Amino acid sequence: MPTSTIAQTAYYQALQDTISRRVSITLAEGVTDASADRRPPDRQRVDDEVINDFVEANQATYDMWRQKLGETLTLVEVKPHMQSKGERFTGVSDRSMLHAFPENYKLFKHRSQDRRVPRLDYYLYGSVHVKCFRSPNEFMPHLHWLMKGAPLKRGGRPDCQCQYCSAKTQKEVNEIYFPGHDGRKDKDGDGDGRGKRPRRGPKQEPKVQYKDYTKLRPDQVA
Repeated sequence: MPTSTIAQTAYYQALQDTISRRVSITLAEGVTDASADRRPPDRQRVDDEVINDFVEANQATYDMWRQKLGETLTLVEVKPHMQSKGERFTGVSDRSMLHAFPENYKLFKHRSQDRRVPRLDYYLYGSVHVKCFRSPNEFMPHLHWLMKGAPLKRGGRPDCQCQYCSAKTQKEVNEIYFPGHDGRKDKDGDGDGRGKRPRRGPKQEPKVQYKDYTKLRPDQVA
């Protein structure tokens, strides 16, 4: 498909498909803070009742994360970069994609609790500064920091706005990067786009409807 470069820095390149207007963001070589030895704990438990293990996520999950990251980065980085140069953004942000994760990042699925119906959680491992990221929203500010050249604070700490580097809550981070996001779905502010799961109360017995025979006319009584 024909594409054109709409933004380019020393750290990334953004291409736009001239037909679909979809944007693809590719990181420059070496734009990463990850190490291949930063991986989940090497422990597994699988028995008749309980499971606790890590496996690499499937391609569909990788694609979902890359799309969410690409959509947000298009709005907070690519579009403002173009506007700062007096250029008009004509892409479609909700069809944007991050071409690939930074080098040495890997996404894992954690299966836990009931083996028959396990709980599934996803974690992105690799960063030498952060143990892991639990959602695209958690990772997005850290990725944005990498795309800005990974500047450091005095003392060598990342000058990054993710909750782990900045000591902000995820709700505070969301208010910066995703205005209005928390008030809609992610009410617990953990960045997964959902609120807390409601507690289920005790099962209620169905109510039985009884006919009020006191209101019958004489001709309706057998």
